[in-house]
Amino acid sequence: MPKLTRLISGLCLIILVVIGTPFDARAESTIGAVTLVHEFAYGTVAGEDKSGLFNYDDVFQTQTVETISEGALHIEFIDDTTLRLGSASRMVLDELVYDPNAKGGRLVAHLTEGVFRYISGKIDKAGVRVLTPTVSIGIRGTDFSVAVAADGTTAVSVEEGEVVVTALAGGDPVSVTPGQIATVSATSSGIAITSGRSVSNDEGLGEMDDDAVADGDNDGGGSGSY
Repeated sequence: MPKLTRLISGLCLIILVVIGTPFDARAESTIGAVTLVHEFAYGTVAGEDKSGLFNYDDVFQTQTVETISEGALHIEFIDDTTLRLGSASRMVLDELVYDPNAKGGRLVAHLTEGVFRYISGKIDKAGVRVLTPTVSIGIRGTDFSVAVAADGTTAVSVEEGEVVVTALAGGDPVSVTPGQIATVSATSSGIAITSGRSVSNDEGLGEMDDDAVADGDNDGGGSGSY
């Protein structure tokens, strides 16, 4: 083969590798897909600019997802766990590793502000950890909501099952069951338990009709395949 032909072939191979690598890396980090957007929502993948999220878009490990005021975002993870973000909320999807055969794995997420609802899927509950600026939440049940105020004060309520709340400032963990609300302020390690059904009446935490999906929900959307 002539030297020029070999050189051109080598350059073409390098270009294909460089172009293909980011796509493959992102595909491997896919952890779920958007199932509903109300008003508008954003996603920020590490190293990239913030962009709009639309129905059927994939979501990725370490991605930050957020909603605008009066907005909502629903996500279904690869293990069938459902995550619903309410108005003016931001969450980092730190990690999701799931083995469908053993149903084991690990899911870690940080809610930095706003409200969300978590309805567990097939992943082993022992591997799930939700963090806020003031608490760490482990789950033994299936359905709970969390609200984080601007100063980091966190309130947790349980719709079904049980969660274990631990203040990051120290102290013993506290179990929370339906009919209870656990609150941890930004200035104390104490966990206050009061009676109540939910920490938020945000409509985005409930079921929403298809007509609530943002206009253009298929524009620029990902494959949604996982």
